[in-house]
Amino acid sequence: MPAFTLTEFRQVVEKCFQGEAGPLDGAALDASFSDLGFDSLMVYEITVRIQDEYPVEITDDELDELRTPGAFIAFVDARLSVSG
Repeated sequence: MPAFTLTEFRQVVEKCFQGEAGPLDGAALDASFSDLGFDSLMVYEITVRIQDEYPVEITDDELDELRTPGAFIAFVDARLSVSG
C-alpha cells in the first residue's frame, strides 16, 4: 500500500469539508488540530472518512492521542504499512 502522507490527508480533509483543507501545509504538521481551527467533531469526521477509504481502524482512545496532523498522518501510515 502506498504511503499515507500530507497529500492524502489533505485530500481526505477536502472531501470532508467541500474542498476546504484550511492551513494544511508542512508547517501545520506539528500544530494542534485546535490551533488549526479543527474541533473534535471535524477530526472525528476525518477519521471516519479515512477508515472508510483505507484499511485502517482507529479506536477512540488512539484518536484522543493524535493531537496534530503530523501524529495522525504518521499513525495512519504506520498502520497501513503493517496491513499492506
